Amino acid sequence: MWTQIIGLVLGLAVIGGGLAVYATSL
Repeated sequence: MWTQIIGLVLGLAVIGGGLAVYATSL
C-alpha cells in the first residue's frame, strides 16, 4: 500500500516539476 502511495506522490512530483519547468520556459 505504501509503495503505491509513494509511487503516486513521486509521479505527481515529476509531473508538477515538468509543468513548472515548461511554464517557466515559455
